[in-house]
Amino acid sequence: MTAAQQGDRARDRIVECARELFSAHSYADVSVKDIADAAGVSTSLVMKHGVSKERLFEMTLDFSVSGQSMFGGDFATLGRDAVRETLTAPVDAPYSMVRILCVAGGSDATLDAMGIRIRQDIVSRLEEQITAHAPDGSPSPQLRAQSAVALLIGLSFMRRVGDPDFDQHSFKQLEDYYSTLVQDIVEGRG
Repeated sequence: MTAAQQGDRARDRIVECARELFSAHSYADVSVKDIADAAGVSTSLVMKHGVSKERLFEMTLDFSVSGQSMFGGDFATLGRDAVRETLTAPVDAPYSMVRILCVAGGSDATLDAMGIRIRQDIVSRLEEQITAHAPDGSPSPQLRAQSAVALLIGLSFMRRVGDPDFDQHSFKQLEDYYSTLVQDIVEGRG
């Protein structure tokens, strides 16, 4: 293995360990030393890669896969697909937006970084779909995308945090109700 490959592997390991720590502890409670220890490297190696704690946190926030899986399919079934994804994702998934928001402690750096990534990876992906398939609805594609994403994040929050009896609700009823709401929003009927 070349030195460059070893460096890439170390960097990937550092980012993965940072992701695990940031999803389990508040931003304020995680240090570069904690990340280095978890990755089995020295703090100086983390810094050698030119990576600060703030930059590591930003690197761990990647919701592009979620954006694609929720909004990358057929526009006619987008609401149902997005709601199904929201309802079937593992409740204890360590990288969920809701989990990171709850654990992060609400620091300004955390909220700013998450806001940027949600807009880039989730809202803009949905806005592209709306613009391509229902550009003439009202309000604007951007506002419809924001509204639909807010509804889905709210659903995820209730499922994971807000309703301890959430699993008592009928999956089909939840899916039918929320998918209709999301589809109406994205098509400009909501």
